[in-house]
Amino acid sequence: MQDINAKELKHTALLVVSADNMDRRNVPLWYFCYGSNMAQSVFTKKRRINPLCTKVATIKDYVLAFNVLQMPYSEPGMAGIRRRTSDDDTKGTPSVVGVVYQLCESDLARVIATEGGGIAYTVIEVEAVLIEDDSPHPILVWTLVPRMPHPVERLPSSRYMGLLISGAAEQNLPSEYRAFLAVHATLSPSPGRRYAIGKRLFQTFWLPVGFGLQWSLQRLVNSEGVAPVWFVAVVGFLSKTMWLWHDYVHSKIWGRGDGLV
Repeated sequence: MQDINAKELKHTALLVVSADNMDRRNVPLWYFCYGSNMAQSVFTKKRRINPLCTKVATIKDYVLAFNVLQMPYSEPGMAGIRRRTSDDDTKGTPSVVGVVYQLCESDLARVIATEGGGIAYTVIEVEAVLIEDDSPHPILVWTLVPRMPHPVERLPSSRYMGLLISGAAEQNLPSEYRAFLAVHATLSPSPGRRYAIGKRLFQTFWLPVGFGLQWSLQRLVNSEGVAPVWFVAVVGFLSKTMWLWHDYVHSKIWGRGDGLV
C-alpha cells in the first residue's frame, strides 16, 4: 500500500489512450468505491461524474467499516475500509466489494474534493481483483481510506445505508455481499421526548458549524481537490471536540446519537 498525493496520480495510468485524447488532466485511472458513490444517484447525478468504464471488484485484504465519524443523531457513521484481521476470518466478515470506475485525473480530483478535500479520507494505491469476469484478475486501483479511522465504529443512518444497498443492487454486486449489506444495523432513534430534545439541542449548535465548514471547504480546495493543511487541522480539532462532547457529556444526559448502547 502506498500513500500518494494527487500530483502523482497521472503517473499511474492503467490504460493507454491515443495522443489526440491525452492531456495532463485526462489520463484514465481506476477508482474503487465501496460507499454511497456506488449509487448512480450519487456518483453521476449528484457528483456529475461520468465514468469511462465500470467494473465490479473486491480488495481481499480490506473489509467495510463505518469508522468515519460525522454527525451524531443524524449521520454518525460513514463508510470506510480497514485491514482485515483474524477476527474477521473467525466471524466470516466478507472482504470489501465495490465498484471500479475508470476516470480521468480531473474527475478523480473532483471525487476527492466532494469527499472532504482530503479531510475525512486519504488516497492510497492498492490491488483489487475484478470479479465479474470468468477469470478474475488483479488490477491496481486508487481508493479512499479514513484519514483518522476511529477504533469504535458507529452505526450509519438508514438513509446512508440505503444508498449502499441500492448502489450494490444497481451495480449487480454478488448476492452474498448484498445480503451482508442488507442486514447491517442502522441508527434507530430512541423513542421519547428526552431523546428528541437532546438531538435538537445538539444539532442546534453543531449543524451550523458543520455547514460553515462545508461552505469554507468548497472555497478552499485547490485544483486537485485537496484542502489546505491548516484547514484540515481545524476540522479535525472541531470533529474531535464534538465527539468528545457527545460521548462523555451530552449522551449521558440525553441518550446516545450514534446507535451504540
